[in-house]
Amino acid sequence: MRDSPPRPSALGVLATEIAAYAILVTLYLVAVLRALRPWLAGLAVRHDAAYALWCLLLMLGQGVVLESLTTWLMRRFARTRRPEKTF
Repeated sequence: MRDSPPRPSALGVLATEIAAYAILVTLYLVAVLRALRPWLAGLAVRHDAAYALWCLLLMLGQGVVLESLTTWLMRRFARTRRPEKTF
């Protein structure tokens, strides 16, 4: 029998995912919201409904993009054990 590499614990995977989310959310806040702040502030003053709609779309978009990116990163860099063939 071959020794297989240890499988990462669920707690370790969760900690890695939380760290990835923290980094990605920070980058999102710095890049996207700083760029959109003047436009969103003007929209909030002039058009309440449009401002609310854009904020909801930004939140949904952020969630979808961050979840997709985190899932891709976890699949790409996770150390998973290959199933062993038994005869």
